[in-house]
Formats: sequence, C-alpha cells, structure tokens
Amino acid sequence: MSVQPKARSGFTLVELLVVIAIIGTLVGLLVPAVQKVREAAARTETENNLHQVAIAVHNYDATNKHFPNTWVYPTWNNGYSGESGNAFFSLLPYIEQDPEYKSTYGPFIYSYKYSYTINGQKYNYNYGPYNYGGHVYQAGRAHGTIKTYINKMDPSVDPTVDGVCSVLVNSNVMTSSLNLTKITDGTANTLMLAEGYSKCNYSYSYHSPPPYQTDISETWAYFRVWNYDPYMGSYSFDETYSYTPKPYHYSLTYNGQSTTVGYFYGWAYDYSKGQYITFQSKPPAANCNFSAPQATTSGGLVAALCDGSVHIINSSVSFSTWQAACTPNSGDTLGNDW
Repeated sequence: MSVQPKARSGFTLVELLVVIAIIGTLVGLLVPAVQKVREAAARTETENNLHQVAIAVHNYDATNKHFPNTWVYPTWNNGYSGESGNAFFSLLPYIEQDPEYKSTYGPFIYSYKYSYTINGQKYNYNYGPYNYGGHVYQAGRAHGTIKTYINKMDPSVDPTVDGVCSVLVNSNVMTSSLNLTKITDGTANTLMLAEGYSKCNYSYSYHSPPPYQTDISETWAYFRVWNYDPYMGSYSFDETYSYTPKPYHYSLTYNGQSTTVGYFYGWAYDYSKGQYITFQSKPPAANCNFSAPQATTSGGLVAALCDGSVHIINSSVSFSTWQAACTPNSGDTLGNDW
C-alpha cells in the first residue's frame, strides 16, 4: 500500500513573518518615492496656475495700461463706480471667470459683522448694509472656489472658508501706478506672484516678572481669500483678561480671526527668530507668517516673475537678493544665489 504525502494547509508562522517583513520593506521604499512624485505633480500644477495668473496680469495691463491694485477701491465721479475688492477679483475676467465677475455688479454698499467674546460675555454687531450710491463690481458679492487660485499641497486650506486663495501678489508691484514698461529693474528680475498658505497666524507674547507682572498672549488667524472686499467682511475674537492690584498682575489672552488678500512685500519679520526672513519652507500651518510666502513642497518656492516666467526659488537665497527681487524700481541687482 502506497502512502500519500500530507498536503500543506498554508504558510508557517515563520514564512508569514518573512512575507510581512518583505511587504513592510517595499512599502518603506515606495512611500517616499510616491510622495516625491505627488509633490512634483502638485508643483507642476502650481507652476501652471501661477503662469496663468501672470499672463492674466499681462492681459489686464494691455487693456488698462496699468497693473491691478492689491487693494481696490471704487472711484467717485458724481457717484461711485468701478470696483471694490482686490487684485485677484480684478483678474477674474482674465482667467475665464467673467460671468462670476459680472454677477457682482450692484449698489456700492458697506456691510460688516463683528462677533466677539470678552470674559465669557458674547457680543454680536452687524453694521450696514449702507448704500454709498452708485453701482460697482463688488468682491463681497462673489463666492466659491476657483481652481486657479488653489494649491493642492497647501496644508492650511479650510473648506468652510469662502474664496480660499493659495496665491500671493507682490504688493510692491500690484499697483495701478505701475505697468510692465515702468519696471526699471527689469521684468525678469522682479517678482510678481508666489505660492503661499491660505491661512496664516500671527502670534505675540509678552511676560514681565513681579512686582509688575504682566502676561500677554495674542494670536490672529488671517484667511487669505480671492474675494476679499475692504467694504464687506467680518472679524471675530475671544478675549480673556484679569487684573489684580495687590500684588499687581495683569493677564490677557486674545484670539482673533479675519480675512485678507494674500500678499507679500519682501520685509516679513519673524518675531521668534528676531530677524527678517525671505519665505518659509513647508512650515506647520500653525506657524505661518502672514507677511511672507510659503513653499508647499521641499523643492523651493514657486514664484512668477513680471515677465511671466515661473521659477523655483531655493531656500538658501539671501535676504538682500530677495529684497532686490521684490522691489521693481530700486536699482539693485539679483545676487549669484538667485
């Protein structure tokens, strides 16, 4: 009688552990590679978006003979007319968003909401709407998401915020007093746009010891939006304070938030370091400097120059070179580290 070999029922424990170890090793090797591919794809999309916005500025300049203003205010000529908003709003017709832009035409109004809490007591105030007279295109009436203004690698995007914007304008350049022909430093040497976080925080703290003990902690959250309107908006804050005369002790904690247009101007100051900075490289969303751009990938800052070209700026660029790139008519030149 022949004896049949016993069939195996499955992997042994040792074999299973070896397979798991191999899979773990492969995953460890693949994750960084996948992340790099993802960053490269996102960076390419950001480059395309900034190039599209730069070309929109060129077309705006060709039509109006000047650049759009970072902050836009209506003009008065026997009644208000024009726009109320910011550069990104002014550029809507030039990035295929003309219907959105035209839908905002109406009476020029002022309308603001204030909401705050002081030592547990809540207050809400609504100011307006006040009709100033005349009709304008008003950013406060615009809503929604515009893909050209969004960076997929921006870690600070808040989906509950209307008009999220991950693009920043150079406020030294975005002004109606300039156009392409008036940039004496050269359009290829002057920054126009840069990527950045859509939400940035400002923090300040002060502490002094007894006998006059003072403890102050202040934090502001700034939401960069393309539909920012200086005449229509809101802000809120929470404030807690206490005071004792003997022994003297004053304590204040302040947390506020507001919307703004995304901009930089070349003189961002880092209070934690006590020095001026160029831009931030992938900072935590909670430590974003609202006066500076933010690189969203490890390869450097994606930025567009005034000639429409897009460049990746290395984090090692010196502050003097950065300032030279941010100013359009200073007569300075870019360093070899550019």
